[in-house]
Amino acid sequence: AFRFFVQNMERWESKGNKFVPSVDKVKSTSNSTDVWISAATQGLIKYVHEEMEAYRLYTVMPALVRFVTQLTNWYVRLNRDRLKGLEGGDASDAETGLQVLYDVLLDVTVLMAPFTPFITEYFYQHLRKLQPSYAEAADGGGASNPVKPGKSDSVHFLTLPAYDEGRLNESAVEAMEALQAVVENGRTCRERRNISLRTPIKCVTVVLRNPSANVVDSLNGPLKGYVLSELNAWELVIVPKEQEHEWVTLSLTPNFTVLGKKLGKKMKDFKSHVTSMSHADAVACLEKGSLDFENLTISATDELVSKLAFSKDGEQWESTSTPEGDVVVA
Repeated sequence: AFRFFVQNMERWESKGNKFVPSVDKVKSTSNSTDVWISAATQGLIKYVHEEMEAYRLYTVMPALVRFVTQLTNWYVRLNRDRLKGLEGGDASDAETGLQVLYDVLLDVTVLMAPFTPFITEYFYQHLRKLQPSYAEAADGGGASNPVKPGKSDSVHFLTLPAYDEGRLNESAVEAMEALQAVVENGRTCRERRNISLRTPIKCVTVVLRNPSANVVDSLNGPLKGYVLSELNAWELVIVPKEQEHEWVTLSLTPNFTVLGKKLGKKMKDFKSHVTSMSHADAVACLEKGSLDFENLTISATDELVSKLAFSKDGEQWESTSTPEGDVVVA
Protein backbone atom coordinates (compact mmCIF):
# COMPACT_ATOMS: atom_id res chain seq x y z
CA ALA A 1 0.00 0.00 0.00
CA PHE A 2 2.89 2.36 0.82
CA ARG A 3 4.67 1.69 -2.47
CA PHE A 4 1.41 2.02 -4.40
CA PHE A 5 0.77 5.40 -2.77
CA VAL A 6 4.25 6.72 -3.55
CA GLN A 7 4.10 5.60 -7.17
CA ASN A 8 0.72 7.15 -7.84
CA MET A 9 1.38 10.32 -5.85
CA GLU A 10 4.49 10.89 -7.97
CA ARG A 11 2.49 10.16 -11.13
CA TRP A 12 -0.14 12.69 -10.04
CA GLU A 13 2.52 15.32 -9.29
CA SER A 14 4.19 14.71 -12.66
CA LYS A 15 1.10 16.29 -14.25
CA GLY A 16 1.89 19.63 -12.63
CA ASN A 17 0.06 19.06 -9.34
CA LYS A 18 1.39 19.43 -5.80
CA PHE A 19 0.33 16.95 -3.13
CA VAL A 20 -0.32 18.60 0.23
CA PRO A 21 -1.94 16.43 2.94
CA SER A 22 -5.38 17.71 3.95
CA VAL A 23 -7.54 16.12 6.64
CA ASP A 24 -10.41 18.34 5.50
CA LYS A 25 -10.38 16.65 2.08
CA VAL A 26 -10.35 13.25 3.78
CA LYS A 27 -13.35 14.15 5.92
CA SER A 28 -15.32 15.60 3.00
CA THR A 29 -15.09 12.55 0.72
CA SER A 30 -18.35 10.85 -0.24
CA ASN A 31 -16.77 7.75 -1.80
CA SER A 32 -18.09 4.68 0.05
CA THR A 33 -14.72 2.93 0.26
CA ASP A 34 -13.04 6.14 1.49
CA VAL A 35 -15.63 6.50 4.24
CA TRP A 36 -15.19 2.83 5.16
CA ILE A 37 -11.38 2.80 5.37
CA SER A 38 -11.38 6.06 7.34
CA ALA A 39 -13.97 4.64 9.75
CA ALA A 40 -12.01 1.39 10.06
CA THR A 41 -8.81 3.34 10.78
CA GLN A 42 -10.45 5.41 13.51
CA GLY A 43 -11.97 2.24 14.96
CA LEU A 44 -8.53 0.63 14.99
CA ILE A 45 -6.99 3.63 16.77
CA LYS A 46 -9.75 3.51 19.39
CA TYR A 47 -9.25 -0.23 19.85
CA VAL A 48 -5.46 0.06 20.24
CA HIS A 49 -5.86 2.78 22.89
CA GLU A 50 -8.35 0.65 24.84
CA GLU A 51 -6.27 -2.52 24.66
CA MET A 52 -2.94 -0.90 25.53
CA GLU A 53 -4.46 0.99 28.45
CA ALA A 54 -5.67 -2.40 29.77
CA TYR A 55 -2.20 -3.95 29.09
CA ARG A 56 -3.68 -6.44 26.63
CA LEU A 57 -0.79 -5.97 24.22
CA TYR A 58 -1.21 -9.47 22.77
CA THR A 59 -4.52 -8.44 21.15
CA VAL A 60 -3.13 -5.42 19.34
CA MET A 61 -0.80 -7.00 16.80
CA PRO A 62 -3.43 -9.38 15.34
CA ALA A 63 -5.77 -6.39 14.91
CA LEU A 64 -3.04 -4.43 13.13
CA VAL A 65 -2.30 -7.36 10.80
CA ARG A 66 -6.00 -7.76 9.98
CA PHE A 67 -6.25 -4.07 9.20
CA VAL A 68 -3.22 -4.10 6.89
CA THR A 69 -4.89 -6.98 5.01
CA GLN A 70 -8.08 -4.93 4.69
CA LEU A 71 -6.11 -1.93 3.45
CA THR A 72 -4.06 -3.74 0.83
CA ASN A 73 -6.42 -6.50 -0.30
CA TRP A 74 -9.58 -4.41 -0.34
CA TYR A 75 -9.17 -0.64 -0.27
CA VAL A 76 -6.18 -0.45 -2.62
CA ARG A 77 -7.51 -3.20 -4.86
CA LEU A 78 -10.98 -1.67 -5.23
CA ASN A 79 -9.51 1.77 -5.93
CA ARG A 80 -6.45 0.90 -8.00
CA ASP A 81 -7.71 2.52 -11.24
CA ARG A 82 -9.10 5.51 -9.36
CA LEU A 83 -5.82 6.14 -7.54
CA LYS A 84 -3.98 5.88 -10.86
CA GLY A 85 -6.32 8.50 -12.33
CA LEU A 86 -7.62 6.06 -14.95
CA GLU A 87 -11.34 6.28 -14.19
CA GLY A 88 -11.87 9.60 -15.97
CA GLY A 89 -14.53 11.99 -14.80
CA ASP A 90 -13.53 14.42 -12.04
CA ALA A 91 -9.75 14.73 -11.93
CA SER A 92 -9.87 15.63 -8.24
CA ASP A 93 -11.22 12.18 -7.38
CA ALA A 94 -7.75 10.66 -7.78
CA GLU A 95 -6.34 13.24 -5.38
CA THR A 96 -9.10 12.52 -2.85
CA GLY A 97 -8.24 8.83 -2.92
CA LEU A 98 -4.55 9.64 -2.45
CA GLN A 99 -5.39 11.96 0.44
CA VAL A 100 -7.35 9.19 2.15
CA LEU A 101 -4.62 6.61 1.57
CA TYR A 102 -1.94 8.98 2.89
CA ASP A 103 -3.98 9.78 6.00
CA VAL A 104 -4.46 6.07 6.72
CA LEU A 105 -0.82 5.19 6.07
CA LEU A 106 0.43 7.90 8.43
CA ASP A 107 -1.93 6.90 11.23
CA VAL A 108 -1.14 3.21 10.89
CA THR A 109 2.61 3.90 10.70
CA VAL A 110 2.48 5.71 14.05
CA LEU A 111 0.23 3.00 15.53
CA MET A 112 2.55 0.19 14.49
CA ALA A 113 5.77 1.93 15.51
CA PRO A 114 6.02 0.32 18.99
CA PHE A 115 5.59 -3.14 17.45
CA THR A 116 7.56 -2.86 14.18
CA PRO A 117 10.01 -0.04 14.91
CA PHE A 118 12.33 -0.24 11.90
CA ILE A 119 9.95 -0.58 8.95
CA THR A 120 7.65 2.11 10.38
CA GLU A 121 10.62 4.47 10.75
CA TYR A 122 11.36 3.92 7.06
CA PHE A 123 7.75 4.68 6.12
CA TYR A 124 7.64 7.75 8.34
CA GLN A 125 10.81 9.28 6.90
CA HIS A 126 9.17 9.25 3.48
CA LEU A 127 5.67 10.27 4.56
CA ARG A 128 6.85 13.16 6.76
CA LYS A 129 8.35 15.01 3.78
CA LEU A 130 4.86 15.73 2.47
CA GLN A 131 3.75 17.47 5.67
CA PRO A 132 3.83 21.30 5.72
CA SER A 133 5.52 21.09 9.15
CA TYR A 134 8.50 19.24 7.64
CA ALA A 135 10.22 22.62 7.11
CA GLU A 136 10.26 23.12 10.90
CA ALA A 137 12.67 20.20 11.26
CA ALA A 138 15.59 22.32 10.03
CA ASP A 139 18.33 23.48 12.44
CA GLY A 140 17.49 20.91 15.12
CA GLY A 141 13.77 21.66 15.18
CA GLY A 142 12.96 18.02 14.56
CA ALA A 143 14.18 17.09 18.02
CA SER A 144 12.29 19.84 19.84
CA ASN A 145 8.81 20.15 21.28
CA PRO A 146 6.00 20.21 20.43
CA VAL A 147 6.17 16.94 18.51
CA LYS A 148 4.08 16.60 15.38
CA PRO A 149 4.07 14.47 12.22
CA GLY A 150 6.48 15.91 9.68
CA LYS A 151 8.44 18.13 12.03
CA SER A 152 9.60 15.39 14.41
CA ASP A 153 12.76 13.57 13.30
CA SER A 154 11.50 10.10 14.26
CA VAL A 155 8.20 8.28 14.36
CA HIS A 156 9.18 7.24 17.88
CA PHE A 157 9.00 10.85 19.05
CA LEU A 158 5.26 10.88 18.31
CA THR A 159 2.43 9.83 20.59
CA LEU A 160 -0.28 7.46 19.40
CA PRO A 161 -2.85 9.35 17.31
CA ALA A 162 -6.17 10.19 18.93
CA TYR A 163 -9.23 8.75 17.20
CA ASP A 164 -11.80 11.01 15.55
CA GLU A 165 -15.28 10.17 16.86
CA GLY A 166 -16.86 11.94 13.90
CA ARG A 167 -15.30 9.54 11.40
CA LEU A 168 -16.44 6.34 13.14
CA ASN A 169 -19.13 4.84 10.91
CA GLU A 170 -20.60 1.44 11.78
CA SER A 171 -22.91 1.53 8.77
CA ALA A 172 -19.99 1.85 6.33
CA VAL A 173 -18.10 -0.97 8.06
CA GLU A 174 -21.19 -3.21 8.04
CA ALA A 175 -21.81 -2.62 4.33
CA MET A 176 -18.19 -3.36 3.43
CA GLU A 177 -18.26 -6.61 5.42
CA ALA A 178 -21.28 -7.66 3.35
CA LEU A 179 -19.47 -6.75 0.11
CA GLN A 180 -16.45 -8.80 1.13
CA ALA A 181 -18.63 -11.82 1.95
CA VAL A 182 -20.36 -11.58 -1.43
CA VAL A 183 -17.12 -11.21 -3.39
CA GLU A 184 -15.26 -13.98 -1.55
CA ASN A 185 -18.12 -16.46 -1.96
CA GLY A 186 -18.57 -15.40 -5.57
CA ARG A 187 -14.92 -16.22 -6.24
CA THR A 188 -15.43 -19.61 -4.62
CA CYS A 189 -18.33 -20.32 -7.01
CA ARG A 190 -16.14 -19.44 -9.99
CA GLU A 191 -13.35 -21.71 -8.78
CA ARG A 192 -15.74 -24.64 -8.41
CA ARG A 193 -16.71 -24.33 -12.09
CA ASN A 194 -13.14 -23.49 -13.18
CA ILE A 195 -14.34 -20.21 -14.67
CA SER A 196 -11.56 -17.63 -15.04
CA LEU A 197 -12.20 -14.09 -13.81
CA ARG A 198 -11.57 -12.97 -17.39
CA THR A 199 -14.79 -14.70 -18.43
CA PRO A 200 -17.89 -12.65 -17.54
CA ILE A 201 -20.83 -14.31 -15.83
CA LYS A 202 -24.43 -13.32 -16.39
CA CYS A 203 -25.75 -12.80 -12.90
CA VAL A 204 -24.79 -12.91 -9.23
CA THR A 205 -27.72 -13.55 -6.90
CA VAL A 206 -27.30 -12.88 -3.20
CA VAL A 207 -29.49 -13.89 -0.26
CA LEU A 208 -28.73 -12.17 3.04
CA ARG A 209 -30.29 -13.24 6.30
CA ASN A 210 -32.05 -10.29 7.97
CA PRO A 211 -29.92 -7.60 6.32
CA SER A 212 -30.22 -4.01 7.48
CA ALA A 213 -31.68 -1.45 5.09
CA ASN A 214 -28.23 0.16 5.01
CA VAL A 215 -26.57 -3.03 3.68
CA VAL A 216 -29.23 -3.60 1.00
CA ASP A 217 -29.15 0.03 -0.14
CA SER A 218 -25.34 0.03 -0.24
CA LEU A 219 -25.09 -3.20 -2.27
CA ASN A 220 -27.78 -1.98 -4.67
CA GLY A 221 -26.23 1.50 -4.79
CA PRO A 222 -22.65 2.77 -4.37
CA LEU A 223 -21.06 -0.66 -3.76
CA LYS A 224 -22.76 -2.45 -6.64
CA GLY A 225 -20.14 -1.45 -9.19
CA TYR A 226 -17.36 -2.84 -7.02
CA VAL A 227 -19.09 -6.24 -6.73
CA LEU A 228 -19.73 -6.44 -10.48
CA SER A 229 -16.14 -5.46 -11.22
CA GLU A 230 -14.56 -7.90 -8.75
CA LEU A 231 -16.70 -10.81 -9.98
CA ASN A 232 -16.79 -9.71 -13.64
CA ALA A 233 -20.58 -10.03 -13.72
CA TRP A 234 -23.28 -8.31 -15.74
CA GLU A 235 -25.95 -8.17 -13.07
CA LEU A 236 -26.27 -8.24 -9.27
CA VAL A 237 -29.53 -9.26 -7.60
CA ILE A 238 -30.16 -8.91 -3.88
CA VAL A 239 -33.13 -11.16 -3.16
CA PRO A 240 -35.81 -9.38 -1.09
CA LYS A 241 -37.16 -11.02 2.07
CA GLU A 242 -40.54 -11.91 0.53
CA GLN A 243 -38.85 -13.89 -2.29
CA GLU A 244 -36.29 -15.62 -0.09
CA HIS A 245 -38.18 -18.94 -0.03
CA GLU A 246 -37.83 -19.22 -3.83
CA TRP A 247 -34.03 -19.31 -3.56
CA VAL A 248 -32.99 -20.81 -0.24
CA THR A 249 -34.06 -23.24 2.45
CA LEU A 250 -33.58 -22.49 6.12
CA SER A 251 -32.34 -25.55 8.00
CA LEU A 252 -32.14 -26.11 11.75
CA THR A 253 -29.84 -28.42 13.67
CA PRO A 254 -29.38 -28.90 17.42
CA ASN A 255 -26.56 -27.16 19.22
CA PHE A 256 -25.18 -30.41 20.61
CA THR A 257 -22.81 -28.74 23.06
CA VAL A 258 -25.62 -26.85 24.76
CA LEU A 259 -28.42 -29.42 24.42
CA GLY A 260 -26.46 -32.57 25.32
CA LYS A 261 -27.27 -32.55 29.04
CA LYS A 262 -30.73 -31.09 28.55
CA LEU A 263 -32.05 -33.73 26.11
CA GLY A 264 -29.91 -36.76 26.89
CA LYS A 265 -31.30 -39.82 25.11
CA LYS A 266 -33.93 -37.66 23.40
CA MET A 267 -31.27 -35.97 21.28
CA LYS A 268 -31.61 -38.42 18.37
CA ASP A 269 -35.37 -37.94 18.11
CA PHE A 270 -35.02 -34.18 18.48
CA LYS A 271 -32.41 -34.03 15.73
CA SER A 272 -34.73 -35.93 13.37
CA HIS A 273 -37.56 -33.58 14.29
CA VAL A 274 -35.74 -30.30 13.59
CA THR A 275 -33.85 -31.43 10.49
CA SER A 276 -37.10 -32.53 8.85
CA MET A 277 -38.78 -29.15 9.32
CA SER A 278 -39.85 -27.25 6.21
CA HIS A 279 -38.49 -23.83 5.35
CA ALA A 280 -41.71 -22.16 6.51
CA ASP A 281 -41.70 -24.06 9.81
CA ALA A 282 -38.05 -23.21 10.45
CA VAL A 283 -38.69 -19.52 9.75
CA ALA A 284 -41.70 -19.57 12.07
CA CYS A 285 -39.60 -21.21 14.79
CA LEU A 286 -36.95 -18.50 14.60
CA GLU A 287 -39.54 -15.75 14.57
CA LYS A 288 -41.19 -17.25 17.66
CA GLY A 289 -37.80 -17.63 19.34
CA SER A 290 -38.41 -21.10 20.72
CA LEU A 291 -39.51 -24.66 19.91
CA ASP A 292 -41.59 -27.01 22.07
CA PHE A 293 -40.50 -30.65 22.16
CA GLU A 294 -41.84 -33.28 24.56
CA ASN A 295 -42.69 -30.82 27.34
CA LEU A 296 -39.37 -29.01 26.90
CA THR A 297 -38.88 -25.49 25.53
CA ILE A 298 -35.86 -25.19 23.23
CA SER A 299 -34.45 -21.71 22.66
CA ALA A 300 -34.01 -20.88 18.98
CA THR A 301 -31.35 -18.33 19.88
CA ASP A 302 -28.64 -20.42 21.51
CA GLU A 303 -29.87 -24.02 21.46
CA LEU A 304 -30.46 -24.31 17.71
CA VAL A 305 -28.10 -23.63 14.81
CA SER A 306 -29.72 -22.19 11.70
CA LYS A 307 -28.25 -21.89 8.21
CA LEU A 308 -29.44 -20.85 4.77
CA ALA A 309 -28.76 -23.18 1.83
CA PHE A 310 -29.34 -22.60 -1.89
CA SER A 311 -32.31 -24.60 -3.16
CA LYS A 312 -33.07 -23.42 -6.71
CA ASP A 313 -32.86 -26.07 -9.43
CA GLY A 314 -30.81 -25.72 -12.61
CA GLU A 315 -27.36 -26.72 -13.84
CA GLN A 316 -26.62 -23.09 -14.66
CA TRP A 317 -26.37 -22.28 -10.93
CA GLU A 318 -23.35 -22.67 -8.71
CA SER A 319 -23.72 -21.60 -5.10
CA THR A 320 -21.94 -21.35 -1.79
CA SER A 321 -22.55 -19.79 1.59
CA THR A 322 -20.65 -18.43 4.56
CA PRO A 323 -19.83 -20.90 7.37
CA GLU A 324 -22.51 -19.24 9.52
CA GLY A 325 -25.07 -19.67 6.75
CA ASP A 326 -26.01 -15.98 6.82
CA VAL A 327 -25.00 -15.17 3.23
CA VAL A 328 -25.72 -17.30 0.16
CA VAL A 329 -24.19 -16.39 -3.21
CA ALA A 330 -25.21 -18.04 -6.48
